[in-house]
Amino acid sequence: MRTEKILLVLGSMLLLALIALAGWRVLHSADTDARRLGAERLQSAALAHAALQDARARELRLITRQLSTDQGFVSYIAQSLRGGSGGAVDSASIRDLLDERRGQLDMDVALLLDNQGRTIVDTSAYQSTRSDLSHNLAVAQVIQSLQPASGYLSSRSQLLQIAVEPLLLGGSSEGVLVSGKFVDDAGARRIGQIAGTDLALLARTADGFKVVASTLEPDMRKQLLAAATAHGWTEGRQESRGELLALGPNRWLVRLQASAEDGSNSLLITLLEQTAVAAPYAAVRTDLLVGGAVLACAVVLLAALAWWRLLAPLGQLSRSAASIGTGALEPVPVAGSGGSAALGQALGRLVGELREQRDFEAYSADLLRQRTRSSETGPRGDAAAAIDHGAAARLQAGTVLADRYEIYARVGAGQSGVVYRALDRRQGEVVAFKLLGPTAIADTGHAAHIKKLLRAGAALNHPGVARIGDVGQIDEGIYVAGEYVRGITLKQALARTGRIPLYAALHVARDICAGLAGIHAAGTAHGALRPSNIVLSPGMAAQLLDLGLTPPPPGFDAARPELQLRSDPTYLSPQQIVGKLADHHDDVYTLGLILTEVFTSRLPQSGSPAELCRARVQREATPPSRLWTEIPPPIEALLLGCLERDPAKRFADAVAVQRELDRCRL
Repeated sequence: MRTEKILLVLGSMLLLALIALAGWRVLHSADTDARRLGAERLQSAALAHAALQDARARELRLITRQLSTDQGFVSYIAQSLRGGSGGAVDSASIRDLLDERRGQLDMDVALLLDNQGRTIVDTSAYQSTRSDLSHNLAVAQVIQSLQPASGYLSSRSQLLQIAVEPLLLGGSSEGVLVSGKFVDDAGARRIGQIAGTDLALLARTADGFKVVASTLEPDMRKQLLAAATAHGWTEGRQESRGELLALGPNRWLVRLQASAEDGSNSLLITLLEQTAVAAPYAAVRTDLLVGGAVLACAVVLLAALAWWRLLAPLGQLSRSAASIGTGALEPVPVAGSGGSAALGQALGRLVGELREQRDFEAYSADLLRQRTRSSETGPRGDAAAAIDHGAAARLQAGTVLADRYEIYARVGAGQSGVVYRALDRRQGEVVAFKLLGPTAIADTGHAAHIKKLLRAGAALNHPGVARIGDVGQIDEGIYVAGEYVRGITLKQALARTGRIPLYAALHVARDICAGLAGIHAAGTAHGALRPSNIVLSPGMAAQLLDLGLTPPPPGFDAARPELQLRSDPTYLSPQQIVGKLADHHDDVYTLGLILTEVFTSRLPQSGSPAELCRARVQREATPPSRLWTEIPPPIEALLLGCLERDPAKRFADAVAVQRELDRCRL
């Protein structure tokens, strides 16, 4: 017994010693793990910043390449540079052209340089960029190699991310085009929300180092800039991990990353409050000191659980974030719970957006190449140009209508009427002027419905919907004047490429839903949604046209299918086919038809117009998986929810469709 007691005591003492050692180990490792966790979060923020800047660089390169390969644009620049009979450079015309393209393509700044890097035209609001940019790394590279380049350009108090392209005509350089976007607080806040950190980007400007983008308040920015200068961080220090810095009443864990190779001469500082890093472990230390051996054992188990539930998922997220910088946009696994799960979901959404944006950019570039090869200049509109639109189709250039609109040229003809490019003399801008043909209106009730939708649409201001500026009636008929949108219609894109690649299709679908949701949220309906009324452009995936121009009921009679239909039923709902005026539910059904074509390249019903009407009114739509077997189930479920024959079973409106589509992150 004595031996057993001694062994029991020794065993107990050994167990107590192991518990004490484990407690000390946990206390010691808690601080180490907290610092490592903070470092991983700071690194994730830095990688997310790099990924966001890389995505924006690709967007700028695509925009600049589109302009530099437009021979009409380059020829106009070259002619203006050579001037008139006096030989003076027509800088005003160049500025107007660049300013127009800057607005269309969502750039902050567009510049034209000569072949020595000197500024000829600068569209920035305060003319704040330097006149000689030959020392800029990206500009110098383009001048020497005549190859495109990307980088940064500092102004008096801001930093521009730029893409640079030579303007080549007949093998010789006519100048250098620079497009740019400001690095601002919006991008910093987005990254901060994803990574759960604060950050600040310092850059050398004409007035010295400035904080050009940050999530911090103004007073904290001033303190940070002063601290960075005092510590010598602005003097070329390349990288530091885990610095401690006092700002205001708190101490912060900071990570520094400087860059001069890209021409930005910038310093990225990511920050995390020390108390926020150490907070999860404070309770652990208190419990170990107060609770004793039994509580210590529980804390050890809790620490192991915390490791499994918190640090392991964050490590996986850190690796996923690191892969973003390499362009490997793979799905992000979501593990753990609480903050780590939320961070994983946010990073997953960012990866999904970047992947969709990347694939859409590739798809857009392919469309541009095909468009250049085919040199298509045909009119935009339905395949209904053969319809006789009467006087609306015979307007000559120079005609002035409604004492306001001077006709320039005919753009195209569709089912509802004829579109002209015209000058709005009152506003001094080019508009799309559409005259509705006699076949576009069935009766006075239909005309009143169109006018009601058009006037409601004129009050709508949404980036995904072409703006309606004026609606009226003249001798030639009802007219609509609005925003002139450049790009390629979805109908033309589908005709050239067939089914759009999945992630690019998701990007297009989200923009179409966003535009239609804006219309429905304003309390009106589109009424004329179809691929020929959706334009794809580089600055925006999709923009909706012809708001309110709902076609007349086709006049289908199931008992007399031989009767000629008054309008094309291809993109009409069952209710519109039988004569009902369009509302939100009909827009949702048409949206389902268009998205089915986007994802599968086919419509859920086919046949002659009469057969199509009969199938749509009497039978449910063909499941999209029969048209494309690899369609993801969540996408198919969304499409079927739009294509219900019974309006009560469909999504209530495009806002509900957009909400469901946001859950479809593949």
